Amino acid sequence: MAENMKKMFETLAKYNSRTNQKIIKILERMEPDKLTQDFGSFFGSILGILNHLLTADIFWLRGFGKSISSLDFVLPIVDKFPVERKPPKELYWTILKEFKTVRVEIDTVSSTTWFAISGNVNIT
Repeated sequence: MAENMKKMFETLAKYNSRTNQKIIKILERMEPDKLTQDFGSFFGSILGILNHLLTADIFWLRGFGKSISSLDFVLPIVDKFPVERKPPKELYWTILKEFKTVRVEIDTVSSTTWFAISGNVNIT
């Protein structure tokens, strides 16, 4: 059973990273002003939604790193991005290129974190 959980975590991490890259590739073909156009969602724009998802990933990774000693290796990476709670429509990354750079780095550490967690899964 533990081996199944490990495989599941690894598959989830790979899927998440691959999907993020596919989304970015599609959005790179759009006009930049369309990405920041407020279309009435809670987070305002497409880039607003992406900012929210990336910020949430950074918060989760920081929390894992602070509470699980074997995952503290993530802290130097996530601490390069000192995000904090902001109003939903305020963006950390206002240009897709900037967002992409951070997304790739966080996906890499996220995958490493999931692999580390999956190696420590103990199902009884």
